[in-house]
Amino acid sequence: MLGNEDGETRAGLTFGMTLPLWNRNRKAIAVAEGERQHARMEAVNEWKRLVSELEIAKEVLRLAQENVIRCRKTEMPAALKLITNKEELYETGEMDVVAYAAAVQTIITAFSNMNDAYLALREAQINVGKFGE
Repeated sequence: MLGNEDGETRAGLTFGMTLPLWNRNRKAIAVAEGERQHARMEAVNEWKRLVSELEIAKEVLRLAQENVIRCRKTEMPAALKLITNKEELYETGEMDVVAYAAAVQTIITAFSNMNDAYLALREAQINVGKFGE
């Protein structure tokens, strides 16, 4: 018998039934290819998830940097100026202790906000650093 199998010409003897020359294990090959394709898709999806997380982490870092700059350049100088003015008024007797305490609370709040801003910045830096950048 002369035949063609998978693009190759084959010759052989026949005795009334056709037998393949050998089992090429097509099912196992197809299963393995399917598993590789599935693993490839899982890897691509994981990569996409990590890229998305990195972009979010970078945006959080940018916002934290802006917050630190705002606290340092705007909030702290304003609070220091306020407390300086209130100290002068309190020392000259033009302000009572309750109003002076409110001014002190303002500077304490500004320092607390600055501390929180630096803490958030450091956490954002660590989070971005987890991605190796």
